[in-house]
Amino acid sequence: MIICFNGHLIAQEPDSLNERVLKKDLSFVNDGPAPVSYYYPFQNSREISFSDTLINSSFFQFDPSRTNMIQHAHLGNAGAPALPFEFSLKDKFGTRTGFDAYDLYTLDANDIRFFKSTKAFTDLYYSQGNEQNDHLFRGSLGRTFNNGYSISVEHQRLIHSLEDEDLPLNTNAFFPYLGAKNTNLKVGIAYAPKQKKYNAYLGFIHNEVLQNQHGGIVNEASIFDVIMNADTLEDSYTIPVELSESEAQTRYAIRELKYLQSFDLLKAKDSTDLVKNRIKFNHSISWSWNNYKFSETAPDSSYYQSFFEDNRGIRLFLKTQNLENHASFSWELNKSDSLQASNIEIGLRHGAFKIKQEYQDSLVQNLYAEGRWKSNLFDIVNLNIFGQIGLLDNAGDFRINAEAALLTNKLGELTAVLIQQRYSPDVLFNQLYLSQKRHWTNDFNKSFDSELRFKYELPSFKLSAQLSYFLLDNYLYFNEEIEPSQFTGAINILQLKVKKDFKVGILRMENQFTFQNSTEKDITNLPLWSSRHSLAIQGKLFKKVLDTRFGLDLRLNETFYANSFFPLLSKFYVQRKQEVKLYPALDAHLSFRVDSFRFFLKMENLTALFSDEIYYQIPFYPQKETSIRFGIGWQFYDRHKG
Repeated sequence: MIICFNGHLIAQEPDSLNERVLKKDLSFVNDGPAPVSYYYPFQNSREISFSDTLINSSFFQFDPSRTNMIQHAHLGNAGAPALPFEFSLKDKFGTRTGFDAYDLYTLDANDIRFFKSTKAFTDLYYSQGNEQNDHLFRGSLGRTFNNGYSISVEHQRLIHSLEDEDLPLNTNAFFPYLGAKNTNLKVGIAYAPKQKKYNAYLGFIHNEVLQNQHGGIVNEASIFDVIMNADTLEDSYTIPVELSESEAQTRYAIRELKYLQSFDLLKAKDSTDLVKNRIKFNHSISWSWNNYKFSETAPDSSYYQSFFEDNRGIRLFLKTQNLENHASFSWELNKSDSLQASNIEIGLRHGAFKIKQEYQDSLVQNLYAEGRWKSNLFDIVNLNIFGQIGLLDNAGDFRINAEAALLTNKLGELTAVLIQQRYSPDVLFNQLYLSQKRHWTNDFNKSFDSELRFKYELPSFKLSAQLSYFLLDNYLYFNEEIEPSQFTGAINILQLKVKKDFKVGILRMENQFTFQNSTEKDITNLPLWSSRHSLAIQGKLFKKVLDTRFGLDLRLNETFYANSFFPLLSKFYVQRKQEVKLYPALDAHLSFRVDSFRFFLKMENLTALFSDEIYYQIPFYPQKETSIRFGIGWQFYDRHKG
């Protein structure tokens, strides 16, 4: 039983550019061959080895905000709304609601994976914090049958003191924290026999997010004096928050059912059984139905201000349904003599997107033409170019993702990426209805994003460096009055990320540094620099049977004005009232592995033991004091052949 791969917490688009990067990011390194492999059919990804190791820190980093490749900040506990501290572009096309504070915890059908194993394979993980009602469970089950059928079931649940009146919130913590109950379920059935022309995949995704909101601690100078002088836990419980935790609640239900099928129209092989020429027809149809709701029965007019519509209560409700079809033809050409391969795909994507917001219903027709070209030249250069153009109501929208990778064994890998996209605003920016009343109606211009990125990796030296330049035009954000706003000029962001790991004997040191500078700091609200470090001793004990790792983790960021959070809209907004100060967040971990069983013990925020400073990632939402957590993981599979 080991941790399920944390990459599952990030919904990935099916047009991910670099499959070699995807393979490297989602797999572990193992001393021997892995008994199980897996693949993502809705992403058209290559087969990935599933193995178990303690080389990286993914196992004991239970918090999704820590395991993501992009560093995130949350409101004080795992499962709470999360905000990225590093700028990045998200693929945007079609109609989007704009409720993105919980993207770290939700999935779509593209995240469904199938395990290639002729015998049943199970992967289980459990972790618990200071309290009985603060835990995380993940489980995966996969099996491939001889007739080409496969099944896959994966489940995850993260609970932090939600809806349990017998257990007080955070009995060993200093402040009240948000209650959270996040659930994910992935179910897949595949029919993919090797010698057949027809393949089919059926997948279902269910996400549920339940949150009790408190709006942050009261923003008064006297409150901070109480915090600094509180000597007992009883004193800390008296620290007031903005909202009643039992009254202000958020509930999201996000579901998708998707069917993918492909048929070989032409499949020619040479004498070595290599596919030389293949023409395929691909078709997918998906149905998603989502609910977004926030409610509070006794709203405080001083907190909600302009959003206070009715003293009997406040409610935001939005329901969406989307029926999407995608059809394409692809042509694959392989040349065994020159190790050259090419793949060309063209297609159409149509989605009928229905929005119900209180008494207002609308239907949007999204239509896009798409094309992709992949080429592997002499096994040294990889080209991957994807283009998408909006048609009819989406005229003027487009996306271009172009990547070129130079691959060498000794000199490393050099990758260049160009991303450009023009898209319509999210629903939340253009219209909002509260308690059956129209709150705002806007008509913002389309936004334009561009990124030019260069990345160099030298695996033998455990070094990677990435330089990115972002150009944002008509950038949309929520201002200090918690209102949607558009910056009509251009915003330039320069970002440098460097990662360097060291290994000397049993000593391990892992370092990641990010520098980013924006021409509009008051709008983007990003730390000028942030870093993550891990120093550990790792080796094998007891006749080299027990893999053991003991170490310290440190996180730092520049003092800056971070965005704050407004629970009614589930949005982070610009604020200039409280800074997030430089705080050396220090954790300690101990983990070991015997065969496929693993265990970890972790103590978080050791800094609080010798510092009076309060740790913040988001203004008015203090992080936990020192806390202890343990976790176990176990894989079950049959290593024997036959």
